[in-house]
Amino acid sequence: MVASFCSPAQVIPQITLPDLLLELDNWTGFLRHFTHLTSGDAPTGDEKLVLVAALMGMGMNLGLTKMEQSCPYTRAPNCPGQ
Repeated sequence: MVASFCSPAQVIPQITLPDLLLELDNWTGFLRHFTHLTSGDAPTGDEKLVLVAALMGMGMNLGLTKMEQSCPYTRAPNCPGQ
């Protein structure tokens, strides 16, 4: 009898990169080290979403402008160009 093995791709659930980074932050709190330059406050709530988008944009060499255009939560209300 031949043993049947599952590949890691069959066992590990599919998850998007932003969800993975936010889940990793829930476990480790790594986003708290990205503090605001002037206030020194750690990101909270929607600020974490914007930070994750910025990290992804820079990490994938898209830049902040392209990432802003692709993520609806990166624009503040009443911003020009909406």
